[in-house]
Amino acid sequence: MEFADLIKISRIDNVRVRRAGKPCIEATVAVTGHHLIISSSDTKDSTDREMWLLHRGILSVSKETESNRSGTLLLKYKDMRVFNLDIIGQDCLTALTTSLQALSNVEEQTSSYPFFYNPGFKGLEDGWCLFRPEEEYCKLIKGAESTWRVSRVNHEFSVCATYGKLLIVPTNLTDSQILTVAKHRIGGRFPVPCYLHNVKNNSIPLVRGSYTVAGWRNGEDEKLMAGIRGSNRKGFIICIHHDKIKMAGGKSEYDTVYAQWKRVNLRLPSLSELRESLNNLSAACNDPGNDKWISKLASAHWLAHVKDVLNAACLAAQLIEKENAPVVVIEQEAADLSLILVSLAQIILNPDSRTLHGLEALIERDWIQGGYKFWTRHGSSSPDRETSPVFLLFLDAVFQIYTQFPYSFEFTDRLLVVLGDHSFSSPFGTFLSDCEKERCSYSVREQTVSLWSYLNQVEILSSMLNSLYIPNNSVIWPSVAPMSIILWTSYYLRWVQDQNNYTYERRKITEIIERNKTAKLQALRLRRELQELQDEALSLGLLCTEDTERRDSDNSVQT
Repeated sequence: MEFADLIKISRIDNVRVRRAGKPCIEATVAVTGHHLIISSSDTKDSTDREMWLLHRGILSVSKETESNRSGTLLLKYKDMRVFNLDIIGQDCLTALTTSLQALSNVEEQTSSYPFFYNPGFKGLEDGWCLFRPEEEYCKLIKGAESTWRVSRVNHEFSVCATYGKLLIVPTNLTDSQILTVAKHRIGGRFPVPCYLHNVKNNSIPLVRGSYTVAGWRNGEDEKLMAGIRGSNRKGFIICIHHDKIKMAGGKSEYDTVYAQWKRVNLRLPSLSELRESLNNLSAACNDPGNDKWISKLASAHWLAHVKDVLNAACLAAQLIEKENAPVVVIEQEAADLSLILVSLAQIILNPDSRTLHGLEALIERDWIQGGYKFWTRHGSSSPDRETSPVFLLFLDAVFQIYTQFPYSFEFTDRLLVVLGDHSFSSPFGTFLSDCEKERCSYSVREQTVSLWSYLNQVEILSSMLNSLYIPNNSVIWPSVAPMSIILWTSYYLRWVQDQNNYTYERRKITEIIERNKTAKLQALRLRRELQELQDEALSLGLLCTEDTERRDSDNSVQT
């Protein structure tokens, strides 16, 4: 495919660019194979002088108004930005519309920007080697090797096309039995553990998997479930539904075949509900001056969806921590809302997931290796596409926990914003493709740069570290009350509201904390010098013991 064939016009001058919360600017618009470039010299804001917008990030392209002499092109981006381009000339307007529609709908992954990107930095470490599955999985089952093992049964992706090459399975099942189990689960996505929580020296697994194939029993699958339950007397199966009618049903096979497992039904939003909700939220956020802004925000139901998944994750974490029971989260294909639940449960239970590298490892392990369809879910918004902001919903829920426990996270929400942006459109290959099998076939790791290589540079990493962070090894329990769920303004409103105050406040807090650390170190040094001088004075007979004790007592009172 040649990009030149899709570009009907490469440059338009004298374009008026209008955005919510920003003054209008006169600009030149240029189109390349991967970017729309908006250049202007009449703005004081350096970030607006030249904007490079990836075509992959376009949500929709449409003509808003049109006349014989001019018209307006409405551009909506997946990161919530909205541009109105007033263009003189009907031919120019039509050519630009046609070009952007074609370029934003390119489905050939090897034609995407990461395969052409030449980084202007040299990372200290290769991000593709940072989270090796074999090392991550061995770390995960450490101490529980008698119960779990790392299997290479899916090395050729023949068992499950959307799982990675390595999988954790119970030791009581052979690889041939795993093959049989996979046939009994939709898409071959049989239950696999994503976390083992240590409760009273007992490793309690958190597992995700797809629904069983209805109509027949499978002895090997029942043996797998028994292996997951282990020596525990009971376990819980959290069934994710999107349809209230299905939830209203009576007994299922999980009540009969898996009698020692208790079924918990959860109704969570469907992919289409999430997509519509985010569209409504975007419309509200790009119209902040509307008198009915609060009601528009509420009617979008996005915060309600955030509350629902956070509440479900708390339930899963509570069953593990309080009931000491294994939890298996199942979904139709186990590749969307189930990923949110098990990931959030880990944020709640596992302090390592609240560190910067820990969050990166979680995303790499449970989302990228776990087969989340980044390319499909974050693709074009055409009606026949299965797009949905599932990953953004996860990041928003993490933000909610972060705001309630700001001292327990090594990173700030700036990292979450960066992850959200790069998941939709990026020069890096980390969020390319729908599964590991596709990444191998497209040689993603060999031909693109990892996002982790960029994020883990010292200057980038330091800008995302939380100056308030105090390591907390405890389980944290976020509130899921409606008044506790807030709008993530630094993501949704960043294009229409000035974020300088937030940046200034964060910088001042960091400065105060650093000054406090310096003062404490200086005070400690002075106390040591004072102690040395006192000891020397005592040895010379210049002070008596009573004098030093009295002075120490006075100093402690002043402190």
